Amino acid sequence: MKRRKISRQSDFKVPVDVVFEVLKRLPAKSIMRFKAVSKAWHRLIWDPYFAESHQIPTHAFQNYVLCTEIVHGLVCLLEKKILQPHVLNLTTGEKMALPWTPLSAVNRYETVSRSYAMGFDPSTKKYVVIFILKNKENLNKECRIHALGAPSWRKIHELPIWGLSQRNICANGTIYWMDELAMNGRRGIQCFSVAGEKFEVLFGPEGVKSTGQLAQVRGCLAFLCLKDASSGMCDLWRMDRNKNKVWTKTTIQIKLWDSPPVMLEIKIIGSTKRGEILITVGSKWPPRGKLIVYDLETGKFRTTWITCPSHPKGKV
Repeated sequence: MKRRKISRQSDFKVPVDVVFEVLKRLPAKSIMRFKAVSKAWHRLIWDPYFAESHQIPTHAFQNYVLCTEIVHGLVCLLEKKILQPHVLNLTTGEKMALPWTPLSAVNRYETVSRSYAMGFDPSTKKYVVIFILKNKENLNKECRIHALGAPSWRKIHELPIWGLSQRNICANGTIYWMDELAMNGRRGIQCFSVAGEKFEVLFGPEGVKSTGQLAQVRGCLAFLCLKDASSGMCDLWRMDRNKNKVWTKTTIQIKLWDSPPVMLEIKIIGSTKRGEILITVGSKWPPRGKLIVYDLETGKFRTTWITCPSHPKGKV
């Protein structure tokens, strides 16, 4: 008697929106393996909207605004209604409300700007959040600092000299802001030592008037200037503060775009253990971009298309 093969095909299908909600909460390593499940899953995972939504439950953070850069896995969020800052651990998903400060209650229409920055001191493993408010009437600035785990904010009496740009970065225990104005043809850079809790001023590379982009490369302060979008020529300046604060320049050439789009944005977002730097090149229209992995030693690079969400501005 011959056996017949019986094939069964289930009519049950998991809705795409359910698959989306489950996958976006999984670790990136698992998601990369799941691309091989089916063509549908592969398309879903490579969809730019999925990349932007990955591990970010929108219902949990729709009432918050991102107000600092990511520093060692932590980022500061601001609750929209009551303007209370929170710190989010991106690895665990835990969110912690920071103590209330009277400056938060100041009417936003009475201020020129209010901005936040986050810093980390590798020697003490201390995280801090800085809050700077500029009064509209007299342009006076007030500054508060909060060390994570402390019961309250403290006032910093030594204030930054000039106006600060909205964005900032933290490198090797120091927070850096680009000054809004240039002096004698050089860009000023405001610095705040997390350990010493003091402000000081550095100057950008001599002759460089471009606002450029502050970044961290191999633990050092870096300054990226896009010279020519059509050819992809960029100057990467790096400063080792332990060596007389001297800037060293590396000229790199990368193919940014086949035809440069309107409102091009370029940013270094980090570096790898192998010494490669990660550069995002994006545009507001169309809302997409490239991730470029550039090897400073060999000059070789590789690229991939990514979703380009807006950068945190640090100002609310």
